[in-house]
Order: sequence, then structure tokens, then C-alpha cells
Amino acid sequence: MASISDEEAKKRVQEAVWTWTGRFVVLAFIFGAGFFSGYLAWGAGEMGARNLRPLRETLEAKVTEINNKRVDCESKLSVTGQRLEECQKKAAAAAAVAPAPQ
Repeated sequence: MASISDEEAKKRVQEAVWTWTGRFVVLAFIFGAGFFSGYLAWGAGEMGARNLRPLRETLEAKVTEINNKRVDCESKLSVTGQRLEECQKKAAAAAAVAPAPQ
């Protein structure tokens, strides 16, 4: 069997380390470039986060206003329904007390 000398083994290990280091650097560069291009495309563009924040605030204000109006309408509907029931009870009581026309 041929044995590998210490120098040759050391060179092989160094080559493997440099190879994997290079692969890691290339992979890190690819991911970094991907994140950067994603930021440019979706984070900072015309429809990016910076430009959409003011729109989001106005839309949230409109949604809050609409929700408040809905709550007001629901409460008015509830009060109106209670008053209608009271009127119907009074009308039924009045009809029961009044003699039927002959």
C-alpha cells in the first residue's frame, strides 16, 4: 500500500478547506444578492414599503371610521327595534281594551 506523506495530506486538507470556504462564500453572495434585489424590487420600489406606509395609515383611519359608523348603526337599530316592540305591545293592549266595532 502506498501511504500518503504528511505534506501531501496537509495539502489535501487545505485544498478541501479552501474549496468549501469558496463554496460558502459564493452561496453567501448569492443569498445576499437575492435579499438585496428583493429589497429593491419590493421594499424600496414605487409600490414598496416606504411608499405604502402613508397609504396604509389613511386606509386604517378609514376602516376605523367605518367600524365606528357600523357600531353606531347597530346601536340605533337595536334602540329602534326595542321602541317598535314597545309600540306593538301598546297597540295590542289598546286593541284588547277597546271594544270591537259592530
